[in-house]
Amino acid sequence: MKKQIRNILSLTLTASILGACSNVDIEDFGLKQEKVLPKTTEVQLSNQTVMRIGSSSQYAAYKATEQEAGNAALTLNMDPVPAIPSNAVLVEDYKDQWGTNSFGWDQNRTVPVVIANRDGKDYQFPMAADVYISGKATVSNAYGVYGREARIIVTSTGELTFAMPTLDRTTIIVQNGGKLNITQTDFKINRGAKLLAEGDQAFPGSLNTGGDLFVGGNMTAKKIDANNSAKTHVMGNMLVEDLIDLTNGSETAVEGSVKTQNILIDSNAQLWAGCCVWTKDLKLHNQSELSTEYIKAETTSISASTINMADQGVADLGKTVVGDVSDLKFNVVGDGEAMIVSTDFELQEQYSLTNNIGANFYFNYERFYVINQGKEQVTLPGKTNDGFHNVEIGTDKVNAGTPNAWQEGQCSPGFKKNTTPETGDPETPGTTPEEPGTTPEEPGTTPENPGTTPEQPGTPEEPTTPVTPTTDGTNVTIVIPNDIEREWFLEADDFAIRRDGVFEQNIVPVNNTVERYGAKITEKNLVVNVENVNNLDFTTTKEYTYETYLWVTKESWSTFTAAQKEEFFSDARQGDGTDITARCQITSPEGYEVRYNVYKGLGGQNDTPYIKVSVHITKK
Repeated sequence: MKKQIRNILSLTLTASILGACSNVDIEDFGLKQEKVLPKTTEVQLSNQTVMRIGSSSQYAAYKATEQEAGNAALTLNMDPVPAIPSNAVLVEDYKDQWGTNSFGWDQNRTVPVVIANRDGKDYQFPMAADVYISGKATVSNAYGVYGREARIIVTSTGELTFAMPTLDRTTIIVQNGGKLNITQTDFKINRGAKLLAEGDQAFPGSLNTGGDLFVGGNMTAKKIDANNSAKTHVMGNMLVEDLIDLTNGSETAVEGSVKTQNILIDSNAQLWAGCCVWTKDLKLHNQSELSTEYIKAETTSISASTINMADQGVADLGKTVVGDVSDLKFNVVGDGEAMIVSTDFELQEQYSLTNNIGANFYFNYERFYVINQGKEQVTLPGKTNDGFHNVEIGTDKVNAGTPNAWQEGQCSPGFKKNTTPETGDPETPGTTPEEPGTTPEEPGTTPENPGTTPEQPGTPEEPTTPVTPTTDGTNVTIVIPNDIEREWFLEADDFAIRRDGVFEQNIVPVNNTVERYGAKITEKNLVVNVENVNNLDFTTTKEYTYETYLWVTKESWSTFTAAQKEEFFSDARQGDGTDITARCQITSPEGYEVRYNVYKGLGGQNDTPYIKVSVHITKK
């Protein structure tokens, strides 16, 4: 969350923790990988503060490049189709060395043969050399010859009825305009065999493939079973009546849409669809991958696998069951955002999806369940009924958008981001719209001589400055001066709460707000409000402590010269940062004793400028 700062930074602290965007360059932590980007790096500081370094609201955005989201089947294309060579002979004119027409059994044939007649005659022959079909023919037996690589080439005027159940050690090429009729209802392409068709291709029954299949148009079948590292590339749409079963490292790429009743992707298999995937039941397991713009499924089961969605893509998964999350990842291809939609979402034997669904996803659900020795409905994010387990996800964009209605001819319908009632602008949970004029200015401040020593945030907190109470409602407010002579940006991040010195765990902000112990923390325009301090319970807790870091963004800091950096943070080289407590203004409600300190310095692994605020509140 970036806010423009000119002369003054104003803060108000409450009873919880707010997480926003860290400016620390994640590349410096070895995290800048387009794919498999860890959720949030946690750095344990000397003062026991856990800094969460990631993207929006503590959470990382999980991405995949187009290359990573694609698969090897996309490189499978038509072989060049040669013209009928000049030495080719008509099948009826073929003679072997003894003058006999032995086309049907001559394994020593070296010249191409052309079948040009259109009587549909049945042929059986060894694949000793290429066979061109420019007429109409049936092949009931074409068998491979050891040491020979031959092809059946159906020209633009040809029609081949292939009556064999298996394509083995043979390549069939069908030119655009040519026609290939598969007669067997259970047809198999063995590993090492190829079927390459420039136009549409239909399979009347089941297709079992372990080889290479390219279709330059649309493809239809009743069932597809791709296995054994098979590669299938369809330039149009794939329409399958019953089941698409992809297993054992097979890779399937469909440039258009995929539509079928059931899809099973298992055991390192991959399905890439350039437009969308429609199915009643989707199963994705065991390091498999699905990449597309739009998924529409009635039921989905996924474990230890990856779904890659295009920018503005929508994965409408219906009733969803999530199993093993160890290798589970939802990525956005590139730098955009996508949406996951589920009616009933069931998380089995887990409580967290923070490492699986990132901040670049909107997540919509109607009902969310965790299944661990029973089925329990929870609100996301939230806790189990026994209070022992936090149930969370790696994005705070939960039910914060609306998918658009799909229309004929579309790939993804996209989605709308919910708008805030104040501005009508799209709301990104974890940020709030900027409202100019809400940052008070401090008149008459003079430039500080701050310094530049790399320091791990966690500067000394004592002595702290006591505060003269005011009657400013129930909030505590600190105003921090900023004397830099240019516009720059800060990002508020790395919040912590302590009760009597003990750090609170599992603080997860939602829509830039956290409520705990009756108090609420909100952030807007770098004004952090700790509201309703009067609700804090001091019967069992003596002191509440709130800490937060404000980081200068990498983009802004990179515009400074080395001399400007040195001048701005000169005395931070001493290791403890620059104490600017005395120059800050604070207000607090009556009846409370408030101590505070404020430092600015350099921290992280990239000497990133920060301002740290610590406030201690006790009841008088």
